[in-house]
Amino acid sequence: ARVGGRLSSGWLLWAAAGASASLQALGMPPAPALMVGGALGLAYVVASMTPLELVRFWMRACVEAYFRECSAINLEAVPKSGATILVCAPHSNQFLDPMVVSHHLERHVRFLIAAKSLRRKDVGDIFSASQPIPVERPQDLKRRGKGSVEVQGRKLLGHGTCFLGDGVPAGDAAKGWAVQPAQKVGGVKPPAVTLVSCESETEATLAHDPPEEVLEALRGGGTYDVLPRVDHSEMFKEVYRALQEGGAVGVFPEGGSHDRPSLLPLKAGVCIMALGAMSQQPGLQVQLVPTGLTYFHRDRFNSKVAVRYGEPLHVPAAFVEQYIEGGAAKKQAIAELLQILQEELKKVTASAESWEQMRLFWTMRDLYVPTSRLVDMSTTEQVTLSQALLDDWPRVKDDPRVGPLLERVRKYGTMLRSYGLTDRLAVQNAHYLGVFSPLACLVAMWLQFVVLTTVAVLWLPVDLSMAPMFLLMSLYSSRKSRQALKASTVKIEGKDVVGTYKVIIGVPVYIVLHLCYTGLCWHFAGDGLATVYFFFGPLAQYIAFKSSASDYEGMRNIYALGLTLFFPNHRHRFTKQREALKLEVRSLVDELDWGHDVLRERLSPELVPRSGSLDLPLPMEHAVAGDEMEAAMAARVAEAFDCFSFDDEILM
Repeated sequence: ARVGGRLSSGWLLWAAAGASASLQALGMPPAPALMVGGALGLAYVVASMTPLELVRFWMRACVEAYFRECSAINLEAVPKSGATILVCAPHSNQFLDPMVVSHHLERHVRFLIAAKSLRRKDVGDIFSASQPIPVERPQDLKRRGKGSVEVQGRKLLGHGTCFLGDGVPAGDAAKGWAVQPAQKVGGVKPPAVTLVSCESETEATLAHDPPEEVLEALRGGGTYDVLPRVDHSEMFKEVYRALQEGGAVGVFPEGGSHDRPSLLPLKAGVCIMALGAMSQQPGLQVQLVPTGLTYFHRDRFNSKVAVRYGEPLHVPAAFVEQYIEGGAAKKQAIAELLQILQEELKKVTASAESWEQMRLFWTMRDLYVPTSRLVDMSTTEQVTLSQALLDDWPRVKDDPRVGPLLERVRKYGTMLRSYGLTDRLAVQNAHYLGVFSPLACLVAMWLQFVVLTTVAVLWLPVDLSMAPMFLLMSLYSSRKSRQALKASTVKIEGKDVVGTYKVIIGVPVYIVLHLCYTGLCWHFAGDGLATVYFFFGPLAQYIAFKSSASDYEGMRNIYALGLTLFFPNHRHRFTKQREALKLEVRSLVDELDWGHDVLRERLSPELVPRSGSLDLPLPMEHAVAGDEMEAAMAARVAEAFDCFSFDDEILM
C-alpha cells in the first residue's frame, strides 16, 4: 500500500513484528532481536503521529506520572470551539502549569511562553512542537551595567557609567527601558524602575518616583542591570491570528511563576489580546475562561492538583468601542476589563495572605465539614470548601468573634502538627477506638504493619533501582530552585520550579538507567532476564512508584493509631478540644453565612447542612465508671444535643 507515493507507516508495525520473529529464527539472541523490533515499533509511533500529537502525549504522560490525582472542576464550562482565552492563575508550578490546565481538554490550547524557554537546549524543541506563542521578556535580556548608580528624586545619576554605551537610546527614545538594582534588600531583589529619557552617559530620568526598596538598594551608589524595551507587536499579531481562526490561547497574566500564597498583580496584556482581536475583526466574540489551579504539595511526586474552570466571560461590546476610540477611553476599557478578570479569578482560586493563613483555613475546613464526611471528602470538595472560606474572609474578619476563634483553631492545628498528625487522622483513629475494642485496634495495627513491611521488602529491589534517579532529581531541582530564587524578585522559596526540573532531569535519567539495567541483566543473567526486564521492568517500577503514596499514608495511619492507642491522655485532649472547636466553628460559620453562597451552590447538602445544625460526634470509648473526664464530655455533648438540631446529618 502506498499513500501519496510513499509507503504507509503501518508497514513499520509489520516490520517490527517480523524483525522480532525472523531475527530470532536466524539465530540472533532474543534480547537484541526484540530491541530491533521495539525500535521499529517506536519508529511507527513517531511516523504515525504529528509532532504536536507526540508532545501532547508526552505532556499527558508527565501529568499522569507526576501527580497521584489531577481533578477537573466545571470542565463543561470550557467552550468546545470558538475564540477562547484561558486566563490561568496562580502560576505556581512553572512548566507543569500549562500541562495541568490542558490535561483534561479535548481542544488544543496555545500557551504564551517566555521566548527564553524556547531557546533552552533541554526542552526548547519539545515546547516549540506544542505551537506556543513566544513572549520576549525584558528580564531575560538584561545585562549588567557599568559603574554604579544612585537616585535623587526622579534622576538616575551614574558614577563611571556608560548608559548610551550599554545600549540605552539617547533622549526620549529611552522611554520603556528600565534599570534594576542588582543587590537584594531584605532578601528580596527590588523591582525595576522605568526610564522616560536618557540625557547622557551618566544621567537619566525615571518615569515615576522609585519605591523605597530601590532607594535603599541604590543609596550611596549601587550596581545595576539594564533592561531593554521589548516590542511585543509580533506576539500580539500571533495571538490575534489564533483567536480570529477560532483557536484557544492560554495566558498566565501574573507573568512569571512564583510560590506565593496570593495572586500577583495581573498584567493588562490579556485584556489587550481580547479587545485587540475583537476590534480587528467585527463580529468576533472572544470568551475569557478564568482558570484556577490548586496544588497539594506542588514540589512532590504523587501529590494532588485540582483545576477549576470558571464560567466564560463575554467581553462587553462597549469595551471594544472604547478600545477602538483610543486614548483615555482605551485605557479605561482595559482597566475595567482587567478588574472584572481579577474578580472572576478570585472565584476559582484560593488566595491567602500567607501560607500560615492558608493552613489555618484548611484546618477550619476540616472542622466545619460533617465528621461523617471528613475522611472520604473528595479533592474537589476540599478545594471548594477552603476556597469559599478564604474568599468570604474579608467580609467577616471584623466580627469580634472571628479573631479569637481562628486563634484557637491555629493552636489546635499547631498541636496536631507537633505530634505529626492531621485532623483527618486524629478523627479517623478516634472513631476506630469508639467502634472497636483496643485489642482489636492493636491487632489491626499489627497486621497492617506486617503487610506494609512485607510489601516494602518485596518492592525493595524495584525501589533501589529507581533510587539514583530520585537522588539526581532532588539534587538537580534543589540547585535550580536556588538559582531561580536568587534571580527572582517575587519568589519565597523557589518551590515553583522544583516540579519542572524533576521532570526535565527525570525523563532522560530514567531512559539511561533502563538501558543500563537491561545491559547488566543481559551480561550477568542472559537473554531471558534481560528481555523480561526490558519490557516489564518499567511496569513494575511504575506500580511501585504509584503505590508508594498509599504505603506512606498507611505508615502514617499506623503511627497515628499507635499514638491514639497507647497515649489515651493525648487522645482525650484531641477529642475534647476538637469537639469544642467544631461546635464553635459550625455555629459561627452558619450564623455569619461565611462562604455559604458558594458552598450551597457547588457542594452537596451533606457538606453544607442547614444553619444551626450539628453533626453527631464520633463514637468514643464507652464511659468508664468514675472517669470524670468522660462524664463531663458526655454531659457537654448531651447539652449540645438539646440546643441544636441534627436531623439532616449523616452519622458515622
